[in-house]
Amino acid sequence: MEDGWSPASRCLDLSGWHPAGRNCPIEFRLTSFKFLQESTTFDCSIDETYTLQVPDKLLMTDLGLRWSGHAANFVDDAGKIVCMDPTAYKTGPTALLIREDSMREYLERDQLAIVWGAFGEKKAFGPGYSPKFIGELSISGAYTLTDEGLKGFLNCTSRLAKDEVKGSEDKCDA
Repeated sequence: MEDGWSPASRCLDLSGWHPAGRNCPIEFRLTSFKFLQESTTFDCSIDETYTLQVPDKLLMTDLGLRWSGHAANFVDDAGKIVCMDPTAYKTGPTALLIREDSMREYLERDQLAIVWGAFGEKKAFGPGYSPKFIGELSISGAYTLTDEGLKGFLNCTSRLAKDEVKGSEDKCDA
């Protein structure tokens, strides 16, 4: 796995800080990216396609990580596994797991915060070749990790074809 250190991985390098959007005073950066290995290539070194989440180059540098050489395990200088994707061992949804103690130490040292954005949309249309719009549901929100756990909110907005936009806001303290 050459991600983060090899010349080949530089073409996919999205590390660094990015503006969040219009009138938003913060910047964000990605912490992981999807590694895809396809079995349908001429390489023939694997039998099945697989996907893993791996830490991005900047996170690897900031946490002092390197690939262990085994599965999707990334270790620190002491050889302790700090990041891993459990789907390298067991079927399930791909995810980058990071040791909480290592992550909290890093966030405090660099004065950073983790923020998860929740965005989604679902639209409904009737049957036929020219389907009629029935309605839609949109969600948006954000959560952050605090000393007490997760804090955040989730906004839900629905709109029916003949109605005005109806919104609700659910403030979550969980």
